[in-house]
Amino acid sequence: MKKKISFRADASAQIGYGHFIRTLALADMLKDNFDCVFYTAEPSPYQIGELQKVCHYVSLSDSTKFEDFLACLSGTEIVVLDNYFYSEEYQQQIKKKGCKLVCIDDVHDRHYYADIVINHAYGAKKEDYSLEPYTQLCLGLNYALLRKPFLESGKDDNNRNSILICYGGADVYNLTCRTIQYLETALEQYHVDVIVGDAFKYLDVLDEIVSQHSNIEIHKTVPAFEMAELMRRAEVAFLPASSLLWEAIFSGCKVLYGYYVENQMDICRNVGNNQHLGLTYVGDLRDINAEKLQSIFGKVNDGINRNQFQKPDVRAHFNALFISEVTVREAKIEDARIYFDWANDPMVRQMAFHTEPILWDDHIKWFSSKVSSEKSHLLLCYYQMKPIGQVRFDIIKGSKAEIDISIAKEYRGKGFGKAMLKSAIEYEHCMKGINSFVSEVKVNNASSNKMFLACEFELLCSSNNVNYYSFISKTI
Repeated sequence: MKKKISFRADASAQIGYGHFIRTLALADMLKDNFDCVFYTAEPSPYQIGELQKVCHYVSLSDSTKFEDFLACLSGTEIVVLDNYFYSEEYQQQIKKKGCKLVCIDDVHDRHYYADIVINHAYGAKKEDYSLEPYTQLCLGLNYALLRKPFLESGKDDNNRNSILICYGGADVYNLTCRTIQYLETALEQYHVDVIVGDAFKYLDVLDEIVSQHSNIEIHKTVPAFEMAELMRRAEVAFLPASSLLWEAIFSGCKVLYGYYVENQMDICRNVGNNQHLGLTYVGDLRDINAEKLQSIFGKVNDGINRNQFQKPDVRAHFNALFISEVTVREAKIEDARIYFDWANDPMVRQMAFHTEPILWDDHIKWFSSKVSSEKSHLLLCYYQMKPIGQVRFDIIKGSKAEIDISIAKEYRGKGFGKAMLKSAIEYEHCMKGINSFVSEVKVNNASSNKMFLACEFELLCSSNNVNYYSFISKTI
């Protein structure tokens, strides 16, 4: 029987469609391996049409949506929340039900009680978050919440000669029309694709502008596959700092972007101008004038080479994340005591290469150096909010690391070693870019040898009663 995931996100002209679209994209990635149900308040005909393509949905009353969703939870499911109005208290209510909680966040303006927090923004930083000790952070484009056409390999038109303008489904500041008017002369040599949603209130103004320009085409509420095609043929796209930005990166076009609401500013601060990703930051889109926009567009159009972005296997990363019962987080100096106790466990000492007991003074000196070193990554592993063991990665060279793993005695023999190792490797690969792993295990350490083989490590050789293992990272 498939594990159930309950997704919760809304959309409207006031809050936009971004939360709904990216959460539904996640459901689409997970639907083959999980029983996915989407809960949303009073969905529009567009939302219903999109939901019906992916999974079963439940319509909630806007006035009672918070309590009604809680009432639907049995406590055995994974819950995914995406929006800014889910308070700390609401998170705790879901956790008290017994659910595993995943929060999608890009503003980090509250404390999180979630098991997992996802922010797919490039440049997102763990230091910005207030979290429970067991909470796992999943940051960056390896966790991009994108719709299926952007994750798949599509035709990439090498003869790009179009411009794409899209400021979201609502575009309440009518940035669409302003951009066309400011760049009227510069856009004449291009075909211009303009995308607006069903909440766009300036369609009459846009129609009037387009009636005077045969090179401009309006696309209304486009499906994902059409959006992907438009981005793949665009030389330059004008976008807000939203999920549209990551879709454009995956599509390989150059982008002029900025913000028009406060929750987009964090992306702008972290990303800025990024030539590698083909991104040019223009600032507050509400304040931009014709002279500035013309100058920036001219430089971008003549300068930066189109991004050649290597797409990560986002679907595989998310499936590995949701399948695992174990979460991981990076260790801090405050964790020295629990590491000390685990390290001095008699079984751990017996299986270690140096079997003598460890003294506290030696341990704290060693632990402090490891936690602060860029050459070591220490991960604490949790099950149901309780620490169950640790995995350490010591960087040998480049993207290669040696693994050390130990399990708390009360959790041994219960299958947690394999789950810990898989989750830790997935985290290390996605968050640190480590692709190759090795480990040395005593021949008489039967449980560890069995664990590494179960996680598809290759036994390279045995020498002096030690087995040598190797693994090239893929989602396992």
